[in-house]
Parts: sequence; C-alpha cells; structure tokens
Amino acid sequence: MLFLNTLPMKRCWKYSLIWLACGIFLYYRIGFFFQTDIPSVPASQSILDSDGHHIGQTVANATYRSIYTKLSDTPAFITSTVVELEDRRFYFHTWVDLYALARAFWQNLTTNHVQGGSTIEAQLLRNRLWLNEKRTLSKKLKEFLLAKGLDFHYSKKHILELYLNSVNFWSLNYGFAQASQFYFDKDLNNLTKGEMLALISIMKNPNTYDPFKKPEALKKRYLMLLEVLEKRKIISEEDAILMREEKIEFGKHSQNTLPYVTDFLALRNMPNTSQLRTTIDSDLTKTIDSLAKASIRNLAWKNVSDYGILVVERKTMQLKVMIGGYDYYGKEGQVNATLALRQPWSSLKPHIYVLAFQNLKKTPSSTILDLPVAYRTKDGYSYQPKNYSLDFKGEITLADALSQSINIPAVKLLDWLGVNTYLSFLKKIGITSLNQDAEYYGLSLALGSGEVNLFELLQSFSIYAHDGNFCTIRVLQTDPMQCKRIVLKKYTDMVVSILSNRFVKLAGFPIESNLDFPDREVFVKTGTSRNFNDNWAVWYTKNYMVGVWVGNKDGSEMKGVSGASGAGDIFNKIVYALEPIPERQLPSTFQKESQPYLSITSPLNGSTFELNPSIPLANQEIKLAIQTNIPHTEVIWQLNGKTLSGGYLPISALQPSNKLSVSLTQSGHTLQQSSIKIFQSPTEALQK
Repeated sequence: MLFLNTLPMKRCWKYSLIWLACGIFLYYRIGFFFQTDIPSVPASQSILDSDGHHIGQTVANATYRSIYTKLSDTPAFITSTVVELEDRRFYFHTWVDLYALARAFWQNLTTNHVQGGSTIEAQLLRNRLWLNEKRTLSKKLKEFLLAKGLDFHYSKKHILELYLNSVNFWSLNYGFAQASQFYFDKDLNNLTKGEMLALISIMKNPNTYDPFKKPEALKKRYLMLLEVLEKRKIISEEDAILMREEKIEFGKHSQNTLPYVTDFLALRNMPNTSQLRTTIDSDLTKTIDSLAKASIRNLAWKNVSDYGILVVERKTMQLKVMIGGYDYYGKEGQVNATLALRQPWSSLKPHIYVLAFQNLKKTPSSTILDLPVAYRTKDGYSYQPKNYSLDFKGEITLADALSQSINIPAVKLLDWLGVNTYLSFLKKIGITSLNQDAEYYGLSLALGSGEVNLFELLQSFSIYAHDGNFCTIRVLQTDPMQCKRIVLKKYTDMVVSILSNRFVKLAGFPIESNLDFPDREVFVKTGTSRNFNDNWAVWYTKNYMVGVWVGNKDGSEMKGVSGASGAGDIFNKIVYALEPIPERQLPSTFQKESQPYLSITSPLNGSTFELNPSIPLANQEIKLAIQTNIPHTEVIWQLNGKTLSGGYLPISALQPSNKLSVSLTQSGHTLQQSSIKIFQSPTEALQK
C-alpha cells in the first residue's frame, strides 16, 4: 500500500522537475524566439558653414532631430547617472527587474505614491515602437517578451546606446547629444555636470520640466536628483556643492542660427551624410543682416517691413549669404523671401537687351522710338505700355533706354524678338518659374508680368558676371562649378558697359543717389512695381553678385518706395561692406546712331478707341498726330488712298478693312510713308 501511495508522488515530483527545468530554460532562452530589430532614431543632418561652424540642422522624415552618438563618445557621468536613476539593476537582470517590480508593487500597495518597475529595455521599446500610444495589457505583455529578446540578442552596452539616443526631449529632439544642442547650444562633451543633470531631469517629462516655461519645477527636480546621487555616493560632496551653486543658463530654444539656409537645404536633394558643409559665410551673413535691419527700420514709416538678400562669390559662384526675411520667428517669417515668387518688373530688362544685341544685331548706340504705342492682345483689347515717368523721350539710344529703365523700348524689342524666343532664352539662364506659354504672358512680360524668385533672378545674371556663361549657384562645398556658354561675350559686354558705368546711369539716377557709385565699378539693375508692392536690386561688383528684394511678405503696398530707395538703400550699404577698396571709373558715352523715323502716335496702331456714347457717332473724330526727325514741308494723311483734310479722322471711318497712311513731302517729293491697319469698328469699341 505504501508503494502504491508513493508512486504518484514520485511521478508528481518528476513532472514538477521537468516543468521547472522547462521554465528555467524558457526564462533564459525564450528571447531567441522574440528577436526584434529596434530602429535607431533617423539621424538628421548637421549643417555647417564654410568654416565648419554649426549653423543649423535638418529634420529627418519631418519628425526627428537627432545626432546619433556612440556610447563610447557619451560622457560617463550621463551613462552612469541614467542607469542609476532609471534602472539600477540594468547590468544584472536579463528580462525584467523582478526586485524592482516587487518593490514597486509593495510601495503602490502600501503608500499613495505610484512607482513603476520599468527597465531600460522596456523604455527603449516604448520610445521606438509605440511612443505616445495607449498602454494596454497586450502591449505590456508584448513589451516583456520583446525586452527578453533584446537582452538575448543585444549586449547591454548596445541597448543603453540605443536608449540614450532615443530619449524624447520634445520639439522633435531625440537623444542627449541633440538635447545638448537644443537646450545649451553646446556639444555633449562640453557640458558641465550640472548641465548634464539638468538634461537628465528634463528627460523624465519635458513638458512638466520645461526649462523655458516651468523653470521652478525643473529646479525642484534637479535638486531632488542631486540629493539622491549624493546619498548613493554617485557624486562627491564637493561636486554636489558645486552643482547646487552652478548657474545653469539655457539657450535660445532654437536649432538653427541661420534657419533660412536650413529650410532651403531641406527642399533640395542633399547627399545622405551626417554633416553638410555649405559655402555659407555666417560672419558675413550677420554683418549684412545688421545693415539690412538698419535700412528697414529707417523705412518702417513707409510701410516697409521685410527683405530678402543673397550674396554669391562671383569667381566661384559659392552662395555666401541667404537671408530670407527680417524675423524668421515672426508672423510670416518662415516664408523665405529669396525663394518666394513675385513679379520682377524692370529687373528682367537686361535679358531683353542682350538678346536684342545678339538676335537683332543692335548696339548700345542704336536708336529706338520712345513714343506711344499699342498692341492688340489675344482677347482683342489694346495693350498700351506706359513709362514709369508717364512721359516719352522720343528717339533715344538703347543704352539710354536700358540705363534709364524706360518701358516702351523694352516692349518694342520684345515684340521684335518674339515672346517665345525670349521665354526660351530665360529658361536657358535658369528662370524656370515662368512655365506658362507665350500667349499667357504676352508683351507685358517685358515689364515683369510673370513671377520669378530672387534666387533664379540672381543666378540668371551670372551671364554678365561670367562673360556670357550661365553658371549655377553652388551651395555645398562639394558642388562642382557648372557653367555653360549661352551668349557671346561681346553681347553681354554691351549690357555691362551700360549698367556698370556711372556716367551712363546718371541720366536715370541722380548724382549721389543709392545707385550712384563714383568710386566703385558696380553693375546694377533695379525693378519697382507700379503699386509699390515689391522692389528689387540685382547687381555684381568685382568680387560678388548680390540680389536684394524689399517689400512686405503679405503683399501690402509700400508708400512710394522704389528700387533705388528701398532695395537700393540696402545694397548700397552692402557694396561698401563687400568692396572696401575704391576703383576709378572712366567716362563712357554712346554716340547716337540716328536713323530717319516716322511714327504715327494718334491713332495708335492696334489700339482700341474710346467713344463718347452721349455724342452722336457722326460728330466724333480722332485727331491725327505723328512724330518724326525727318525735315519736311507737308504732312499728307490718306484713308484707303483718299486724302483727308484738317488732320482729323471721322470715327465713322473706323472699319476693320480700312487702311490709314501718312506721308511726308518736301517740294512735292514724298520723303517717308507710314501706315496702320484699322482692326476695330465703332460698334465693337462701344461694346467694350
């Protein structure tokens, strides 16, 4: 009987031992079945200026700012303190810290203080796999199993390294190295022990212990942790005294000292490297920014609030300065004014002239008529360009027309060239934002009806700074110099001779104005919108190319601020900052190559006619007028070959099939003749 009673007991012990052995095996080997790859936080790119100084940082995947740091490069004080405060038995437990769980369970049961028993493995899993997600029982179980997998497949050092680089410090900042830059603008190894402990204090809850919004809460936790470390002999009594007295100063809560450069690079296809060495000169940027701010403050009473500035080293085409606005952190600050599309107005005119010199075989001494002109639009209306001065110069040289930025000659040249030809040329010199067809823009493109950005505009002017070669702006040190021949040097030299010589420009810009440089060789072109929304200045000197935009980012109008008084005021200061050594200028003029001309100024060829509906049509007439430099004794007007008397055209004669002509005679001989074809009837005019 005794044998029979003990047999089941022996079997029970046998099975118990088997189950115990299985349990022990599973405890130590179950991690084999739960291998998981813990993704490291995507490293963002550190942006350096030309001297290797940190000026900004990109945001990886639009979510992370992180500087991955190896454990061996992390200060020992941080690693030891984090382990001591977060998981004291980290190097000894292999799954979960059973001792910590039991202690936390007892404390939660016997006191009102809630304490967790989470390990570094568990926190790493939460940080990388389900950060900010609701914690459920199933997730907790999965967390335990994956934590065991971590311990089985990875070393403790590797787990700790991943953890220190994945701690979320908010504001898209992950890891201690990144937090060091964010809160102190320092490299991690340059922090004091007090600053390191401040980061460890913040990591518990960056919202609760925000040093900028809740400094008292952070100080309380800092002192509490300091006391714990002192009691546990992690720090000496002397260190504790110094750390209590240390004055910890946090930075400006910013990642980027030059944020416009950082944002610009984020939009481009950059190499996948940890650091981007740019061509930017941060010291020069600060100097020019201070000059620009002074100008804007002086113009504030004229409703001027913002600017955009680019500086490129002429010889190398390296971008040295990019300033996208007055205040990056203001209401509309994060709009980069150097990349925003706006109408360039007259700043595009040099490209029309260089193309006219090349395609039409004109020269700066060639003459053109600055007289009233009209063109029929695609909708059947009349486009009648006006000069900024609202007057007409008559016969002028192309040099005078460009240097004084007169509108009508530019429109005429574009009409002769063809809008399609001009658009094609602009694309070759990097202006890709004008992506509509020729019919969309029409001849008003000569006066800047399309929209471009300052970066494209300045880059297009490289053809004048590089003898007809179009060169792309370099942003990274590794960018190659890329130039392509677009137009012959002799044609760009013609434009340069007009826009760089003081004696040619004085007719358009008064002596001692912002655009008058008596002791510097400065190639300059400005542009101003008629409603004063924008003004531009694009130019180059011996060593630099510079583009300036002045206006308001919300599009509001300035009070009479032109390219000379707005953008011109800023770049005048920049010229003398960049080119301190005076240069001697020699007088240069262009002799007028006068040609006989006869131009009908009323009625204009292609114009619509303004009729007075309150007066009978039969009583309305158009006064005929011409301008000419041809000596003559008589002017003869004819309608369809029949002579008109009195110098007036009856309005009833306006029929699409009619032809109006004028002849100049002397001693009965015809000297010159000109004609226009009428395309609109009185009925059509009244309807419009």
